[in-house]
Amino acid sequence: MKNILRFTFLILFLLNINHTFANSNNFNTLTVDDPIVNKIISCIKAQNIRCVGQYFANNIEMTLLNNKGNYSRSQATAILDDFVSKFPIKSVFDINTGNLSSNKVYVMCKYTSDSDVYKIYFILYKEQNDSLPQILIFNITK
Repeated sequence: MKNILRFTFLILFLLNINHTFANSNNFNTLTVDDPIVNKIISCIKAQNIRCVGQYFANNIEMTLLNNKGNYSRSQATAILDDFVSKFPIKSVFDINTGNLSSNKVYVMCKYTSDSDVYKIYFILYKEQNDSLPQILIFNITK
């Protein structure tokens, strides 16, 4: 009976160590306070589309007003740059973020261009072995 109790205690102890290590090893977890989220918002505010584009995934789903498609990183950057040159960003406001999962964060905000208000929505994803998170979906609607 003592051996069974010792074995059970040992198993529970090892499981507790494993659980503690797993919870403290969050190198791939994205949070809404992630500095990358703040960097992307800063790039948008500065109309630095090249900076935003560096976070685009190799293939990204993008919707700009009613034009939707799947693009390469360079295509999406060029399309977004063209859009922002036609509708320059005056201010960015109403920034909301939230966790979709441990490795996905959504970001929503609005921006003004002249008298128009546009909504920006994107999903940032970080694969376990990637050094930088990537934007998978980027949408601008009115």
